[in-house]
Amino acid sequence: DRIAIVTNAGGPAVMAIDAIEREGLELATFKEKTEKFLKELLPPAANVHNPVDALGDVLAETYGKVLDTVLSDENVDGVIAILTPQVITQIQETAEKVVEISRKHNKTVVGCFMGGKRIAKGINILQNNSIPNYPFPERAVFSLKGMSLYRKYLEKDKGEIPEFEVEKEKVSELIKKFKEEGRRNIGDIEGREIVSLYGIKVINSFLARNKEECVEYFKRIGKNVVMKLVSPDILHKTEAGGVKMNIGTPEEAEKAFEEIVKSAKEYKKDAEIIGVQIQPILKGVEVIVGVTQDPQFGHLLMFGLGGIYVELLKDVSFRVIPITTTDAEEMIEEIKTSQILSGFRNIPERDKEGIKDVLLRISKLCTDFPEIKEMDINPLIVMEKGKGAIAVDVRISFKF
Repeated sequence: DRIAIVTNAGGPAVMAIDAIEREGLELATFKEKTEKFLKELLPPAANVHNPVDALGDVLAETYGKVLDTVLSDENVDGVIAILTPQVITQIQETAEKVVEISRKHNKTVVGCFMGGKRIAKGINILQNNSIPNYPFPERAVFSLKGMSLYRKYLEKDKGEIPEFEVEKEKVSELIKKFKEEGRRNIGDIEGREIVSLYGIKVINSFLARNKEECVEYFKRIGKNVVMKLVSPDILHKTEAGGVKMNIGTPEEAEKAFEEIVKSAKEYKKDAEIIGVQIQPILKGVEVIVGVTQDPQFGHLLMFGLGGIYVELLKDVSFRVIPITTTDAEEMIEEIKTSQILSGFRNIPERDKEGIKDVLLRISKLCTDFPEIKEMDINPLIVMEKGKGAIAVDVRISFKF
């Protein structure tokens, strides 16, 4: 990641420095002996710090010695060799020197020979000797960033794809039933059943089809509840007024039932209303786990902050399924709001291992059943450390 620049023009070097900063790379700091040698080699007007500006009249032999010196520095991982065509620039000879010197060192060298047709012969020499050339410094830096990321990918621990004990046959039977019924989209109740068969904790939920059942189920929970519309025709329950929070008495539950049904009918007159779910209110951090299917890559797994803030914040990470343990850990840490999960101010640390387990189990579910087109668990409530993560709302779409 420590990049040095050798150039015969100051302007392109400044552009390269700006790009290095933007891409999160590091401008190498030379050792004292490197700067001392460069000072002896170059005219007084030249810059011997990084970037090394060897001046416009630098000849090929000197350019080669500068490049050799810079590549010999232990603080340098890679070099951008910039050359612009000036009055006495030895284009071909300089390109040949870049090739010769780069072969001496086990370090990355990329060219930025600028000037189009005027410098084309030098570019050909570089490219014919497996040294990539870029017409602008920014693109040269971007390529080095890509190389850095690829190296880190090769070096990192890839993790493993764990095996889980799951109820695959039962899920297969359910999906077969949905297919026979021509149902490509399923909602919370059956969605939770499927993920629970793959070992994911789900919220304790009751379906009330009338006010009497609503009051009865409220009394079973015996504390504040959330009430949610159940309708195959209304996907976004909040927008339809189909969610009521902090219901604290049987009378409030009965009233909330009536309001939810009324709002749903006003939102969509012909919607089928199955009933209202009654669930305990869980205290935790809401996250989302989602799956979509890409024509090229197949299933993509998504993770991010959940609840109503998904579309607002768009703070998510993605991986191609199947994922490994390392992938799951990285997905959790990549989102900008991950600090909330680690403990922030008065918010206690959350169960990241519980999230990791859910991500890996959803990955297995979609690997086992490629007919799953899309799905999301939103919200997945992440409890305090050691208490797991609990799926609340689950939606699944199939491609039959």
